[in-house]
Amino acid sequence: MSAEINWKACADIYAEGGFDVNVAKELGITIAAFYQLEQEQPAFAKFIEKGRTLSKAWWYDQARKGVWSKGFNTPLFNFVMKNTQNWADKVDMADTTDKDPVNLDEAKGQLAARLKVLEKSNPELLGEIRRIQGDKK
Repeated sequence: MSAEINWKACADIYAEGGFDVNVAKELGITIAAFYQLEQEQPAFAKFIEKGRTLSKAWWYDQARKGVWSKGFNTPLFNFVMKNTQNWADKVDMADTTDKDPVNLDEAKGQLAARLKVLEKSNPELLGEIRRIQGDKK
């Protein structure tokens, strides 16, 4: 990295929607060195935080201005935002399980009946299950 940082050029990159990697290129350093500088230099970290805000605002402006345009590339915009701004598709948390409540008494009866079948067909396995259950108590 050169001794003199062109802060204006770096700020302009962010203001035009650029990312950390673009600023690292301007500085002539790797992205790893960029992140190391961010960790070690509080003034640099503050500059980067402001720059990221400028970049994010630029991208939001693109959506705000382009959303009404037929030529707006929504899939590309979504791709960029997901990969650079931590956007994610909404995860549907709707309950898709059977809505009928479980009758616990009925379930206990079914379990008891299955355990009796297991006791007759494989008493060693049932003994091992009971041993493991005893270990957990």
